Amino acid sequence: MGAIVPSTMRDCQDVAQELASLSVADKYRLQQAAKIYAKIGGTIEPHDLLMDAQTKAISGERQCRSDMALVPFLRGVMKSLASNHNEKDKRRREAGHQEVQLPENDLFSLADIQTPTPEQALVDAERDAAFQAFLLKACNDCRTTLAVLQATFDGLKGSALCEAAGVTQQELPTILRRIKRMMSRFETKGVDHDDR
Repeated sequence: MGAIVPSTMRDCQDVAQELASLSVADKYRLQQAAKIYAKIGGTIEPHDLLMDAQTKAISGERQCRSDMALVPFLRGVMKSLASNHNEKDKRRREAGHQEVQLPENDLFSLADIQTPTPEQALVDAERDAAFQAFLLKACNDCRTTLAVLQATFDGLKGSALCEAAGVTQQELPTILRRIKRMMSRFETKGVDHDDR
């Protein structure tokens, strides 16, 4: 019987370089695997799952053996992450996880409101209209995001928001993060009022 030779692990920089030089076909395979494993994970988006797996591989949190190809390794990491995410959601449901309305999940928090002047009210209404138009355009026909956005515009929150938009409590945080990213793009882009 032969001696067992311990396998060596790849260096993080080697993993990063190989990841950067993946072929289009390999990137497509990883994206397809992310879609499959995201279904296992329940409430995690495929893009988030793939990014998380790549980040863990590059940081060394998940190490790849030197005798293993990178694509199968990343598929394994995504499968593991999705399974962990699913188990975490399952434990929350079993523990009777109750809805908690956190201020960071409230897209349109109305804290510290001061009464605006008529001029400021007009400017705010104009900006709000431009903001809503920008968000609606940024949804790119994603009916789920659009439904959450419309329900949020109607002032709904929590379980009422989920019910009106047709999403689960587990899906809502991911959709809200997507909307917040759109909001930050609006903030960095700004509104050009001269285009009227």
